[in-house]
Amino acid sequence: MWTIPFPNVVRCRLTGTQAYILSKKGCERLSRMRYQGRAIDGSYCKEFKAYSSYPMISQQQPESKVSSDINSYRSRDKKSHIKDEAFWERNHKGQRAALRRNWLRTLFLRFL
Repeated sequence: MWTIPFPNVVRCRLTGTQAYILSKKGCERLSRMRYQGRAIDGSYCKEFKAYSSYPMISQQQPESKVSSDINSYRSRDKKSHIKDEAFWERNHKGQRAALRRNWLRTLFLRFL
């Protein structure tokens, strides 16, 4: 996650697909993609440029409150873990740290 010259908007590599917006071009591109045997969450950050509001206006609920529809996919992945309250707290703190850490991307206009 890094800042760009637009207020409250950041460039990022999002892996979640809740509360996202795609341009018309992005929708067309998504509709041409073939299913690759994995949840779209797993390839989203590699296939599309992503931007987000910051601070985020939407956040996924911990799995202790509501389960994800891709749990069966994630259970096959050895690196996967349950996204509980502690996970989302670390995620939120990590967003702030990423903005501080990635200041060079802002400097070199890595939002294009």
